[in-house]
Amino acid sequence: MATTSAPSTKVKRYHCLYSSQINNKTKTYQDGFIRHHHLNSRLYLLSADNQPLAESFYRPPRNQPCVFDDRFTLEDDQEVEFDEQGFSVQVGELESERNVDLGAIQAQTRTAKSERLAAARQWALESSSDSNRSKVEPDARAGFRLQDLIVTTSANETPTTPNHRQESASHVSPAGWFTPSTGKAISSVTPQASKSRPAPYSKDVTPARSSSKADTVDHSEVIGRTPPTRGARAEFKPPRPSAAPTLKSAY
Repeated sequence: MATTSAPSTKVKRYHCLYSSQINNKTKTYQDGFIRHHHLNSRLYLLSADNQPLAESFYRPPRNQPCVFDDRFTLEDDQEVEFDEQGFSVQVGELESERNVDLGAIQAQTRTAKSERLAAARQWALESSSDSNRSKVEPDARAGFRLQDLIVTTSANETPTTPNHRQESASHVSPAGWFTPSTGKAISSVTPQASKSRPAPYSKDVTPARSSSKADTVDHSEVIGRTPPTRGARAEFKPPRPSAAPTLKSAY
């Protein structure tokens, strides 16, 4: 039985000169390395002490076909730019070339993918359970139900229950103002209150003003009408004409 070998990829390492003064005409370059991964055509810029500085996908120059296989190599004195990080690189000679086993990388990728899927399933279950709980128990989210709401009162007051409201309404309503046997209205005014209440104003009860005989005027002679009764207020009203004047009398 033939054993299947794990897939591998090429990783090439080049000497280079890099500069961070990408927009200057005169640039100061430093020694570094470029690592080219043939699996995904990825470039990594490293410093002289192998510290990562920048990374980007390889973009071939103009009029050059995009052929990425194990035989592909970067040309000497080729310029590569890392626009996002702001580095300009001049590629040098090839330093090393090695094959990288992808078995460990694929296993690590599968593990990370399974963990992401498990977390997504758990989140979906929790969200669905929350939505079902909100549909089944709508009153639980509010904290109370309307029928269970109890109004608290003081020691001297009675609780506001529906039965008490009906009883209190019967005492206050007009139907409670009549006695059940006689049907007569019950006065809500006490005898003391009726005695202390003043009598209503009336013209007939108003006393007449005291006047002397010299100031007394006969209203029948002035107005031509009968004098008012004694004790009532005298109101002066001008006499109305007996008939409207005609044209002849006007002229």
